[in-house]
Amino acid sequence: MLLDVPQEWFALALVAAPLLVTLCFVRRIANRPDHAQAVNLFVYPIKSCAEVAVQSATATPRGFEGDRLFQCTDKHGKYCTPRDDDKARLFK
Repeated sequence: MLLDVPQEWFALALVAAPLLVTLCFVRRIANRPDHAQAVNLFVYPIKSCAEVAVQSATATPRGFEGDRLFQCTDKHGKYCTPRDDDKARLFK
């Protein structure tokens, strides 16, 4: 079946396929925005609980300042999340 294809068509396909793939990548890169913009910024002082909207945040080696400073645990020290208790989402 492959042998029935004229050699010229096979050679053309070998040249055209990499060119088309390269063209797709070049177009994708050319259409990328040159910058990003944050519309909303939130920190979560208590891990997995309610967010707090902020106007700005300082980035530290461990993340945004004031983000995930605390976590909720039960009386046995087991980590709690809103998956365990829906009311945990209300903590602020």
